[in-house]
Amino acid sequence: MGVQRLERIQERATKLIPAIRYMGYQRGLKALGLFSLETRRLRRQLIELFKILQGFYNIDYRHLFSLNMNAIRNYEWRLSPPRYSCDKVGDFLTYKIYNTWNRLPKNVVNSSSVEQFKSQLDKVLDMLV
Repeated sequence: MGVQRLERIQERATKLIPAIRYMGYQRGLKALGLFSLETRRLRRQLIELFKILQGFYNIDYRHLFSLNMNAIRNYEWRLSPPRYSCDKVGDFLTYKIYNTWNRLPKNVVNSSSVEQFKSQLDKVLDMLV
């Protein structure tokens, strides 16, 4: 089932709630404290990346990303894109997510726990989409 189809189903479901029926899809989601499917996917990917970088998984992030210790952004978890000689890699999480990660504010990236990261991320997620 495609993303657009799932999104339409979710949109129809929001119209079943009388209080938000006429708000429009995006405003209705916001009133319910929900995100679109694409935004939820991005959120999940960023959370997983945070867990990888913080060592919650037994994965060596250096096999997936390079850290750029450039002081421009003033935090240590700025990612450099991986270098591949193939055009098919654009679909890999490691290739798609680094630009979004690097746009996160310092207080989000430097969170001390997954719960704090989620909370801080939710505050800025609308700006990233």
